[in-house]
Parts: sequence; structure tokens; C-alpha cells
Amino acid sequence: MILGRTNVSTSDFPDFTRAEYRSLLRLARRTWKFRGFTDFNASERFILWRHDVDFSLQSAVNLGQIEADEGVRSTFFFHLHNEFYNLLEPGTTRLARKIAVQGHRVGLHFDSHYHQIENEEHLDEAIEWEAGILRRIVGDTIDAFSFHNTSAFTMSCRRWTYGGLINTYAKYFQDDVGYISDSNGYWRYRNLREVVEAATDERLQVLTHPGWWQDQSMAPREKVWRCITGRAASTIRGYDRLLAIANRENMRGPAEHLVFLRRFDGAQYRFLDRLWNERLFPSVFLELYRLHERQIRRLCSGEFVRQAGQSTSALNLSRTPSPVRTVLEMFSTVFGDSWEHASGSNKEEHARWMSIGIQLMRGEDELPGEQLEKGCIYLCSVIQNIAEWGLAKNALNRDGITALAGLGVAADGKPDEPELLP
Repeated sequence: MILGRTNVSTSDFPDFTRAEYRSLLRLARRTWKFRGFTDFNASERFILWRHDVDFSLQSAVNLGQIEADEGVRSTFFFHLHNEFYNLLEPGTTRLARKIAVQGHRVGLHFDSHYHQIENEEHLDEAIEWEAGILRRIVGDTIDAFSFHNTSAFTMSCRRWTYGGLINTYAKYFQDDVGYISDSNGYWRYRNLREVVEAATDERLQVLTHPGWWQDQSMAPREKVWRCITGRAASTIRGYDRLLAIANRENMRGPAEHLVFLRRFDGAQYRFLDRLWNERLFPSVFLELYRLHERQIRRLCSGEFVRQAGQSTSALNLSRTPSPVRTVLEMFSTVFGDSWEHASGSNKEEHARWMSIGIQLMRGEDELPGEQLEKGCIYLCSVIQNIAEWGLAKNALNRDGITALAGLGVAADGKPDEPELLP
């Protein structure tokens, strides 16, 4: 790896898409027989295709399905002491069992560091103990194990079995079988595509980690980040759902003012809810500030479309001959209605918060979080009131939060640019 690289883009990580994964499987099938650690024949050209599931069960299921579609059977090794998933959680258990139902083998991904193992006798006992737990969880036979985060000690453990399970790092596999690994999200020893295209290895063990393989190309750390944040989002949704089912009050605190947004844009709500609960009020304020300005422009654009039948590409409001320069003036000009009436606010308070927004965008303001939180509450109120006004207004029926294209309105241009600042 090159430290300090600049101008790195997603094109620097082309190897780890699921489309590429499927292609690699098809190439490998031309040369090798896919075998497991209990049924390979040393006299044939075989490939041991295995997965150490380090941080994404969902990705493991996705790869398992690709393999099942391609008529390939592999081995998935699950980790009992994982920081990213808990096999005892009902949802995670279901995913692990789904992989077995797909027809794949299940193995133990064993962490010797957790047990502070220093000798092979202790290793035997710990592996046997963990294998029993894993069998109960997945309800399947466990025949093999792989070491998690190998060390000098574990690499020296070259016996065929420990704790009754076949050792994927046994002497035979280390000395007589070729090895490829995508550990850390890149090919550490050899590139898998180059190996399967050359097809010179008689026997081969391929280790992939499902979390590295996504639909789109992205950096390894980004994949880990998405896994972590996705799990966090799922956890908070589960919490909210549980309280709703139990008909109990969900005491969100001031972040309650965001809940209206869930009705119009769930992704935006989840994003802002996270920022709010992390108390990143400058970011929340600026996102709401932009949403407010964009909402006015969308409502005005939608009204122009309704009245004149224009496509939205013709609605670059910054180029109209009208002297409109603020969202308030634009709103009143288009609708002939009072912005104060629609928003439930007054121009003085609005101007004060808009001025703070401009200063934040310029990096000139350092208001305390408590004061900015009040600004966020204010903007939520204004955005919600205008959304309700737009939905209730005869012939308009738009909230301004939902994109025009989402309402079936032509959107062949970029009506949201440039920004109209007060």
C-alpha cells in the first residue's frame, strides 16, 4: 500500500464488486472442482473456497446466493466474539442459518486472542467448546475452523485437527495447497483474477471476506463504515418500532421536532436524526437551512409547471427578469400569499436565523450548541408548516420536500441550482 496517496477515487478499487465475484466463480469452475475441507481428493484439481465472516452477515448471504445460483458450494466461518455482529441476536441467527439452507458448509472462525491461548492443549479445549456453541446456533455440522487474526503462535499450530475440527492452516494446506486472501480489502499475496486466468495451481485455497464484496466499488474502510452505520440505524429503528408496538411514549427530546420529516423523506430524517443525537447542531442547522430554501423553490417550480405546463429545466428562477432575491419575496410573488401565513413565522425572526445560516456557511459563526439547537427547532417548524400549507392549498397539493420528479413532474434540468440566498 502507498501511504499519503492523493486523488484516490472509487476506480482504484475495481476488483471487489459482486459482478466481478460472479465472474471469478465462473472462471474458477472451468479449472477446479469446488470441494470442502472434508471431501477433497488430493489427486484431483480442487479449490477450497472459504469465507471468514468478519463483519457482515448480510454480505455473506448475498455471496452465498451468488454461489448457489452458480452451482457452487463453499464454507462460511462464523466468529463468536465479533465486534460487528452477534450470532445470538435473532436476526443474525436467521442470516447464519440461511447460509446453511443455501447449501453451504459452516465452520468456526476462531479467535485465540480472546482465550489468551499459549499452548495447543488449551487450543483443543477452546475450539471444542466454541464448536459446540456454534452447532447449537446454526443447527448444522461443524467440521473445520479457521484462525481469526493469525499470529506466529497460530501459524505454528500445523496439526490436521484441533478440538475435533479440521485446521484450515494445517501443514498440508500451508505447504501443498496454493493460497489467496483478500484480507483487509485487497489482494495481499496474489490477485485472484490473475490466478484463475493462469490456472497453473493444481490445488488452491481461496479466502474471501464477504464484507469486502459490494454492488459498487468503494474503499475498504468505507465498506466497514457502511456496515457499522447500517447496523446502528437498524438498531434504532428496532427501538422505535418496539415502543410503537407497545404503544409507549418515545421520548426523543428536542429531536422530536424532526419526526414530521419521516413522512416526506425517510432517508433525510434518519440522517438528520443521527446528526441531532450526536449534537452536531451546525450540520443539522445547515441541512435544514438548505432544505427550507429548496422547499420554497420546489413549490414555486411546481406552481409554474402547473400554470404554464413548462418543464422544470425552463425554471431557472435565478435568471428570471423579476427582481426576486429572497425566498420570502419569491414565495409571495408566485403564490400571492403571505409567507408569514404559510410558515407561521415572521420576517424578523426568519431573517435572524437566515443570517446565522449564511455565517455558518462562511465559517464565520461559532454559536453555542444550545442556541443552534433552537435554530434547528425553528427551521423544523417553518418547514413543517409550509409543507402542510402546500398540501392543503387547492390545486397545489405539494409539500416541497418531495422532489418534483417524484410527483411525476418533468425534471429534465436542475431547478435546484443555484441557491437563492436571503
